Amino acid sequence: MIKEVEILIYAVILLSSYPIGKFLARLCSDELRKDRKYFLITLYSLAGILVLLTLFYYNLSIALSLIYMIIVMFIMLKRI
Repeated sequence: MIKEVEILIYAVILLSSYPIGKFLARLCSDELRKDRKYFLITLYSLAGILVLLTLFYYNLSIALSLIYMIIVMFIMLKRI
């Protein structure tokens, strides 16, 4: 029972990244257009860090934080 509640909480947190990404894309549209390459470099760096952390340390809180940031950045980059 506890595991299902935990998974549900994680899913709700990760699903909240979509509206946050859309909101930030609307606020930062001019910076996103100008500095798109730097956002892409940051996105790939976060993905690499996520892969390395899950391979060497299985820390779920860090992994979820990085996944949240990756989703937000991906949504921001897709909105421009």
